Amino acid sequence: MRKIAVPLIRHIKRADYQTKPWKNGKGTTHDILILPEGSDHSSFELRFALSPIVERGVFSSFIGADRAITLVKGEGLELQFDAFSKHLNLFESVGFDTGLAPIGTPVGGPVHVVNVMARRGHWDIVQSGVKSELYLECEREDLFFVFCLTQDNLFIINDQEVCLKHLDSVLISDIEALKIPEGSDFLYAHLKPSVAEVQAS
Repeated sequence: MRKIAVPLIRHIKRADYQTKPWKNGKGTTHDILILPEGSDHSSFELRFALSPIVERGVFSSFIGADRAITLVKGEGLELQFDAFSKHLNLFESVGFDTGLAPIGTPVGGPVHVVNVMARRGHWDIVQSGVKSELYLECEREDLFFVFCLTQDNLFIINDQEVCLKHLDSVLISDIEALKIPEGSDFLYAHLKPSVAEVQAS
């Protein structure tokens, strides 16, 4: 198993996000973090991104990866899959196989979503959603992604103070429990090494 080296709390500022074209060329995305370091959209194990959606279009397909998206700005987003559809309201999340490549239609104007992608066989997305407080027990190999949804706020993460500006992120590792006291709204994702990856190690 390749261990992804992450400090206990890694603060990623909005100004440090990398703007890249969508795989399908129909828009742009702001990559928050791609892991392992040095990997790209074709070779990532984990990818976190903030993406504007301004018009109807097909989501990029990343075969072999799962995706959890959360609507963080805008009125709504309609996702049309081959066999079903899903409507997202503000701060709602949905997970799916990226290979399904749904058609996304923003409702009431442009929207923004946060994408969490995990390469199957390496990482599993255990859960993802919007909270104002959180307590979860976990394994030390797990990772937590937190994205600030409100204006500048002081987060207390496992008794450590972290000042996050609007749209900043943190990646948290090497802990046995995550505790964020009640306060401002944030998006979080809990990621766990897949069983296949653990057995391979």
